[in-house]
Amino acid sequence: SFQDAQGNLVDRLRHEVPSDLAGNVSQTVMRGQFQLADPPNLGTWRIEVSGSRGQSESKSFSVERYTLPKFTVEVHTPDFVYVDDDSFNVTVEVRYTYKQAVQGLLVADIGPWNPCRTCKNNYDMVKRFSASLAGENSDGRAVFTFPMAEWRAELAERINRTGLTFNMRANFAVNVNVRFTERFSEIVKAVEKSFTIYGKKYKLVMETPDLPYFLPGFKVPVHLLLKRPNDVIFTANSTDDIRLWMEFSHRGKPKSLELYRGRLVQSSSQTGLSLLVTVPEYVDFVTVTFMASLFGS
Repeated sequence: SFQDAQGNLVDRLRHEVPSDLAGNVSQTVMRGQFQLADPPNLGTWRIEVSGSRGQSESKSFSVERYTLPKFTVEVHTPDFVYVDDDSFNVTVEVRYTYKQAVQGLLVADIGPWNPCRTCKNNYDMVKRFSASLAGENSDGRAVFTFPMAEWRAELAERINRTGLTFNMRANFAVNVNVRFTERFSEIVKAVEKSFTIYGKKYKLVMETPDLPYFLPGFKVPVHLLLKRPNDVIFTANSTDDIRLWMEFSHRGKPKSLELYRGRLVQSSSQTGLSLLVTVPEYVDFVTVTFMASLFGS
């Protein structure tokens, strides 16, 4: 018998078991189906089975309103990519809101893509990746690796073929287009994201006190440090030296004074250098400028 969520008897099926079980083993198993009303009473339903000798068994199941599965697609791009890197990874995570294993097809188009579609020096090389997210062991996560060395080789071939030139110390745009198709509902969700391939590993930043003026003989703290082009502190070893100098006037004539030339100091928190610079006593009362630059060692 079938009882709905409100305890109403909605159907009853009868099954006759033959007396000669030895010759009719298949007849000891009952198979059947039951058509729910439209709409049914939502909640916990109950199936009860009873035999002629007083045996009974019951099972419960839930009848709920069907809703299309909801899921999110998140694209994680690298924090920093240098033009001479071997590769970079893009990670895509697809999650159902009810935290069950995601199933579906993931397709991603990833690669350098010049937003200027009329420019002649086109550096595009978009590659297509795909991954099937299926099964109970699927964590809804896929990692795609783009080959930077292959892209640089493609640019070199274009230079030889067309005569165009590419400034490999410039920045390059990367476009990521992700399309996920959920297996059961065939709902499609698309996500687009972009980031930058940087032509330089780092830039030099100089920090001085925010004072209205410096007087002759003043001691001025000067802090030099390296940052990634995306303004994240650079902590690795620098391959360049730096030059720090001061520009000022003496008796109306422009002068310069070199303050430091050499490497920056690497630490666990930054690559930089702090100096206490004395403004010469003989400078004119005009603008004093601190200048710094990187140069290859």
